[in-house]
Amino acid sequence: MAAGVRLLLALASHLGHGAAVAPVEIGSFAPAATPSADIENLTASNFEEKVLRPVNSSAYMAIVLFRKGHFFLELYRNAKSRFDSGVRSREFLLFRPLRFFVMDCTNQANEEICQRHTKGRYPSLMSFRGPYVQRFNRFSWYQESVSYWVGRASRPAYIIVENMEQWLGQEDQAVPCFLLVVSKPDPELLLRYEALAMELMEFQNFHLAVDNGGEKWKDLPGTRPSIHFIANKELHLEAPPFELAFDQDLMRPWVIISSLPTVRHQINFYMWELIPIGWSVVVLRHHGDHDAVERFQERTKAMREALRYSFVHLDVSTESGNGFAMTFFPLIAAYWEDYIPYFTDVQDPRIFVFTKTHADGTLYWDSHYIDFPSPDDFQLEDVDQLMRKSPALDPIDFAEWPHWFLRYERFGGRSSVHRAIWLCAPFVSFYLFLYFSLWFFFFVRAIQESGLFSLFSLSGKASQAAPERVKKPKKGKKNR
Repeated sequence: MAAGVRLLLALASHLGHGAAVAPVEIGSFAPAATPSADIENLTASNFEEKVLRPVNSSAYMAIVLFRKGHFFLELYRNAKSRFDSGVRSREFLLFRPLRFFVMDCTNQANEEICQRHTKGRYPSLMSFRGPYVQRFNRFSWYQESVSYWVGRASRPAYIIVENMEQWLGQEDQAVPCFLLVVSKPDPELLLRYEALAMELMEFQNFHLAVDNGGEKWKDLPGTRPSIHFIANKELHLEAPPFELAFDQDLMRPWVIISSLPTVRHQINFYMWELIPIGWSVVVLRHHGDHDAVERFQERTKAMREALRYSFVHLDVSTESGNGFAMTFFPLIAAYWEDYIPYFTDVQDPRIFVFTKTHADGTLYWDSHYIDFPSPDDFQLEDVDQLMRKSPALDPIDFAEWPHWFLRYERFGGRSSVHRAIWLCAPFVSFYLFLYFSLWFFFFVRAIQESGLFSLFSLSGKASQAAPERVKKPKKGKKNR
């Protein structure tokens, strides 16, 4: 083992209980642990004994499903079976035993523990691993996505690489990879790097290397400590410039921004899964305006380097784009009233910002509600102002009538003509309803007075003729 590797392993042991995951060399994974035979039931009385105490002592890692009902239990069993097969085939690499549990949150005795960990969101799938608790934050629950998440959640937080050849080989990975290079022990930095890796390890790989000042890492620029990025070219990712030695607090936003597609990619359901909880994204909402997207990309290039927001675009003229908007941003989507001839300006691009709050929830701020510059002139300060002054919109809070009201308020706010149409629309709708109702009433009344109903009733009675009597055959004379 190289001297740098010995240094890092000694440093990991020096960190004590704060380091939940010791660094692991490439190719040095221990033999895969045998998965538990079945999913174990948890109760309030044995939760600490079976989960908290063994996990904090590094005896094993625990995957816990907090459920109400039985539908997701079957999916959980199938995902575990898929994961067990992956462990045997070395598709998933474990460095510590893993056990699966389930807790029935309909049981009154378990309610306090369930509420503490799930905040009332069911089902909730969580990984308990030392001081870290990870949540399954996918929008959709499928057997493959659950087993993949379990595999990622149970792998080492970061892996040691010893030379440039090993590092460059990570370009073939299906996810972006990050490398922290240190020249001397820094327990605080390593703990922060580990916490970052634990938070984002589902869609990123993290590595660690030591630079003793020789020729091994001379091709990696920057002063040590430094952090570096590599990704498969098919992912089309671009990392903005970053100097770790300048400010370590920016390491997390830099990793997030580097892992998300750039402006030229439209946000979709797959990209939604990549966005961490609590991260904010600035979106150009447009109606097939590709020139506006090009200008938006050019304008946000420098803003992206500020490491405060990610930038994408959303084309509501496409079925996929508008379907995505209706799912997460109902007032951003395009509806039939936006296509009224002459009175519409649905094609005009505008900015909105959203923050992902949980797996299928968001808060968003629409520039329609405040005086906001055009997408060609806005600054980061305008985005901050938008999030402070514009009302935060939550799709969950919109019942049917507030949603309709806000839609028509949005339509009426475009001009005085739109406002007049918006104000008159309810009265016109009521007038047309009353008008056609009266016409239908008088039409039915006229038919009744014309005697057609009685004619129809007589013809109906005539059609019900009495059944024809069947004559019985006469009895024949008896043969004498």
